This record gives sequence, C-alpha cells and structure tokens, in this order.
Amino acid sequence: MKRINRLTAILVQLQSKQFISAKEISDRFEISIRTVYRDIRALEDSGVPIGSENGKGYFIVDGYHLPPVVFTEDEASALLFGSKLTEKHTDDKIKENYESSLYKIKSVISKGQKEKLANLESRVMVGNFDNKQTKDNYLFEIQNVISKNKLFEIDYHSNYKYESTIRVIEPLGLYFYTSNWHLIAYCRLRSDYRDFRIDRIKKLKIIDEHFSVKKRKTMSALIKDLFDKASLVNTKIRFKKDALKYLGDSKYYHGLVKEEVYKDKIEMSFITFSLDYFARWLLNFTDSAEIIYPEDLKNIILKLIKRLNHHYKCRDSQ
Repeated sequence: MKRINRLTAILVQLQSKQFISAKEISDRFEISIRTVYRDIRALEDSGVPIGSENGKGYFIVDGYHLPPVVFTEDEASALLFGSKLTEKHTDDKIKENYESSLYKIKSVISKGQKEKLANLESRVMVGNFDNKQTKDNYLFEIQNVISKNKLFEIDYHSNYKYESTIRVIEPLGLYFYTSNWHLIAYCRLRSDYRDFRIDRIKKLKIIDEHFSVKKRKTMSALIKDLFDKASLVNTKIRFKKDALKYLGDSKYYHGLVKEEVYKDKIEMSFITFSLDYFARWLLNFTDSAEIIYPEDLKNIILKLIKRLNHHYKCRDSQ
C-alpha cells in the first residue's frame, strides 16, 4: 500500500472509535511501531489534531471530521457480501438496519459502480442453514444493550436437560458458531460463565441495572475456555465419497470445523456438545462413515445398534 493511501486509511481508522492504539494500527497495516509513530507525526504535520493518552492510544480531537467518505468499488462489494450473510444469519431488525445502511452506501458510489454492484448482488447467495436465525429472536435487543453493561433476565430452555429456567445474567458478548448465535454471559443463578443459544431464549427482559464488566473475563478468554471445556468434544470422521450426497448441509449443523479430501475419502473434524446426539446423526451413514476418534463415540454407536436390533426383534416376535 502506498504511504499516502495508508495515511488516509489511518485517519479513517482514528475516527472509527474513541481510542486507537499504535499496535492496532501496526497489526492492521503490517508495519512496525516506529513506522506508526512516523505516520502519526506526518498526519499531525499536515494539520490533523491528534491527541494521545497513556495506556489507551491515539484519538482525534473533538470537532475534527473527514469530508464525506467515498467508497471504492472493492469496499462496496465487500459490504455487499456482508449484507448477504446478515440477511441469513441475523434477526429481522438487524437485517432491516443493515439494508438501510447499504442503501446509503449505494447512494454515494458512481453510476458504473452501481451497475456492477447490482450485477454482483443478483449472483451472490448464502444458504439458510438455520431458519430460526432469520426470525426476531432478541438478537437486536441483545446487541443494542450489550455495550451498556446492563443485566438481562431470560427464560431459557435447555434442550439437553429438557427444562426451562429463569436466570439473571450479565451479557458479555455474542459469538456465532455451529450455525447459531450464542450469548456468552455470567449467570448469577449458577454463579459461573455460561453459553446461551439465542434461539433457546423464550423471553428476555432488560433490567435497568449496570454491572462491572471489568470484574469479568474478556470475550477472547471466555471463547478459549469454552472450547477447552470437556463438555465440548472433538471428533474426526472419515466418510466415503458416496456419502456426500447424503451429508448436505447437515454437517454444518453438527459442528463441522475442518474438511480434508484424501483420494476416495473425506476426513471431517467436528466439535460437538453431545456424543449421544452426534452418534444418532452418524448412524444415518451406516458403513459409509468410519470413526477415527474418540473411542467413546464408537461405544455409543454400538450400544445404539444393539438397542435398535433389540427393538425390531421384539416387534417381530409380537
């Protein structure tokens, strides 16, 4: 990237939030911290009022604004791709707001860019893996209040325990994986951190009370803990290629994280919350699937086959 383009991009980045650290700028543009200092000095010399605060970073002095932003064709295309994902994997209110933003973006690009964007828009589609995510399922309310550090009271249904509980939680962040949005929060009922699937929240009420986010773990630490917990199990399955026509999108529902092709077979790695649930799905593929690990999954499959065999033997004898 040319320096003049980088300086403009740094100026836009500085106006994107209250403070921007030198490391954030360094990581984004893959430049040294020393180069960041030189670029900041160059912007200051050109008349941009940049302040700094120890431990927080740089900021633009109040009252200074860039002229209206003009989007490049590549930037507009990237935002279009984002809108396609938003359309399928968020609720109606977020989808409506994103669509409104995209109209504003389209209004400031050139006629030629509009034509290219319209052509691209009609030829990019995203599969709707989970229809629940397109409904109004509190995602908008959660993301709108989460930065204000207010409490929620939720009526939450657990599929594994087949029960609903009323919980007061401290919402810490949102995370999308295994084709679902999850609310990561501190649960006051359990006095511990919990992962709540958004589509299993039956009722949600915002409590007009703040909590201290500084007393809780960061989202990055919580996500690491989430995938380190024993309740999340890594599995690896080797499928024959003839099973592909039956796999379809179901592999995503069951936590696909990696896929590797080896001649006539495909190895897939999954993360699952329940080996029993995963085993029942895997039975669909009979001898077209081979369990690489864990051994416990093989034992569950064998028990299910025995139960199935006993079930039909009993029916035949009646």
